[in-house]
Amino acid sequence: MTRSIRGNILVFLALAQGLLMAACTTGLVVYIDAQRQTVLDTEIARQMGVLINGIQISDADPSKLVFTVPTTLPPDDLYVIQDRKGATLGSTASGVPLVSWPTTGETFWLTLRGVPYRGRLSRRVPILDPDEQASATPAPVVNVWYAVPATTFDRTSQRILVIAVVGSVFWITSSCLIAWFSVTRGMLPMAALAQQASAITERSWTLALPPKVREVSEIRPLALALESLVARLSAAFERERTFVNDAAHELKTVVAIQKSSLQVALQGDAVVSDYRSGLERALEDVDRANVL
Repeated sequence: MTRSIRGNILVFLALAQGLLMAACTTGLVVYIDAQRQTVLDTEIARQMGVLINGIQISDADPSKLVFTVPTTLPPDDLYVIQDRKGATLGSTASGVPLVSWPTTGETFWLTLRGVPYRGRLSRRVPILDPDEQASATPAPVVNVWYAVPATTFDRTSQRILVIAVVGSVFWITSSCLIAWFSVTRGMLPMAALAQQASAITERSWTLALPPKVREVSEIRPLALALESLVARLSAAFERERTFVNDAAHELKTVVAIQKSSLQVALQGDAVVSDYRSGLERALEDVDRANVL
């Protein structure tokens, strides 16, 4: 199975950027959501202050508290006010039962009738009479629950999350396309080197490396090593051709001498001694050929 360097680089880059982008996106969304939640909690605390300002000590009975609903409170907000004895001084007109409200923590999330709320609980809030001088009698205290609808908050959080995810996917896709283009252009010298190497044959031992191959620092060692290898192979083949040519010349010389000796022996009428002399010369030539 063929493996691609470019494919490996792109897969590694996509995975690395995906993990990094997921971490950055998650951190950014969590940070923005926390900042928005802080702003929401600040607004709840302000509205709770307005609500608490509507609680006053009764002029007829200083031991009792009276509550006047502030006109500036948003109609969709929920609240419950209890005195020290647990009696309800005021609550929203929706009549949400107290058992639905948390009794621990300072801020909380609450879902009532399918609607999410962000709320705040303030315990033992002292109610002071601004017209009365300081006395030894402790000021009456109340517990206040206040919650505002968080539907818009949740929708905005989901919209921010969707935008962050879409932006991350777009960024990763764009980065991979840019990386693919860059890697493809970066590997052009490799293609040029392969093309030059494929042009080498047993008759043409020439490796003409273009400057764009020699100038790339990552490919330069391979290109120089391949160039040196081609030079050594060319020298080896040249030595082989020289040896074959020299051997052929020597063998042709011996064969030519043998042929000449036999032709001389066969010319005209000769006595036995002439034939013997010719055969001896031919035998010498055979010995020389055997040595070769």
